[in-house]
Amino acid sequence: MVTISEEQLAQVEYIIGQSMVGFHVLFDPEDLRRVFSSPHPIPVSPDQASGIESHIEKLMALATLDDKRVYLHNLLTLDPPVFEWVVRSYFSIVETNIYDQSVYLH
Repeated sequence: MVTISEEQLAQVEYIIGQSMVGFHVLFDPEDLRRVFSSPHPIPVSPDQASGIESHIEKLMALATLDDKRVYLHNLLTLDPPVFEWVVRSYFSIVETNIYDQSVYLH
């Protein structure tokens, strides 16, 4: 489970809200196409897998959108499989929020 502070909540809600309507402020469209062009994620080692949640937490803890984009770019450069899993995990969070919102509305 990803935890964030009260100070980060407004920005995280903004970012996820934008993604829920199709505007993905954190990611380059090319990176998203590449990640989702394959139905199967790149395999990662157990050590890499255990660090994915911490990458999401670190990402959300950064102060600005630019800082978040730089972090993601560095992750893509240094560890493409983990970057892919961070992207997929992020979109899983977005999907859960969409589902939760639709359940709330009905």
